[in-house]
Amino acid sequence: DGLTVDCGDWWFNVRASNTEPLLRLNLEAATREQCDTQVAELLQLITA
Repeated sequence: DGLTVDCGDWWFNVRASNTEPLLRLNLEAATREQCDTQVAELLQLITA
């Protein structure tokens, strides 16, 4: 479902929710700090 992007040392998937009127973002990175950084950057792109 949705769009999955592999960025080497981290990846994300964004998709429309099946039960709510919103987008779901799943992201995995090596560290919590990297995860937080990437989430912030992606949210800026998605909400722009």
